[in-house]
Parts: sequence; C-alpha cells; structure tokens
Amino acid sequence: MRDTSPRSSAEPSSLGRLLAVWILVGSSFVGLGIDLTRAVVGYDEVAVGTLTLSGWDVGLLLATVVVAAAWVAGVRPSIRAGAAFLVVAAGVHLVATPGLSSAGLGAWATVAGRVLAVAVATALCLTPFGGAALGWLRERARTLLRVPPAE
Repeated sequence: MRDTSPRSSAEPSSLGRLLAVWILVGSSFVGLGIDLTRAVVGYDEVAVGTLTLSGWDVGLLLATVVVAAAWVAGVRPSIRAGAAFLVVAAGVHLVATPGLSSAGLGAWATVAGRVLAVAVATALCLTPFGGAALGWLRERARTLLRVPPAE
C-alpha cells in the first residue's frame, strides 16, 4: 500500500530515508531469512553450487529484496512508521514464538512466529486501517493511564 500520510519537505524520498527504512523494516526480514535457513537446511549455511551462503547472507538478501521492491513499488513509509513496525514486529514475535514452539513445530515455530510478526506489523503500521487502530489504541492507553488527551 502506498504511503498515504502527507509528506513534509523535511522528509523527501532520499537514500538516507531508504537506509533508515531498510534498517527498521528490513531487520525483521533478516531474522526471517536466518530462521528460514535454519529450518530448511538444519544449520546456518546453505550451499548453492560452489557458493556457500550463511543464514546472515540469506537474511540480508531477503531484507534487501523486500525493502527495495516495496520502495520501487511506491511503498515508502515514514521513519516513524518504520520504527513502529520494528517495535510491533518484535513484540508479536516475542509473544507468538513461545506459543508456537509449544505446538511442536520445531524449527518452523520460529519461522511461523516471524511471518506472523511481519504480517501483523505490516497490517498495523503500513496501512490506513492500522494507523486508525494504533491511534485508537494510543488514546485508550492514555485514558487508562489518566494522561490528558493530546491536542
């Protein structure tokens, strides 16, 4: 989905912003690539012909391809949305993975946890519906904590 938030002149589509989004959003895909390598191969390296790729290589390649493809397609989240993506993905992963591990999925539990975390973070942080949901959640938390409403 394209970034629907108004873009100020202080936040142009620049190489620096692309790098920030790659670090914030791509980090989840790096972890997914590492976990996929471990689940498929059973250890941290995979041989492709005479080339040996580590889990980190696969993860960095996956992150680069996903973020670059999204950027070229016009999905250019703000740095704030990227930071929210990172926090939500990490939180969902930390909550979901132990539950999936107890389901007997083995190495695939971590992969399933990462995929679930990326899907939830994408829905909440990079879509208009997610922005509204996060806004409601923010206001609800402020009410529960008895913090005055933001103006």
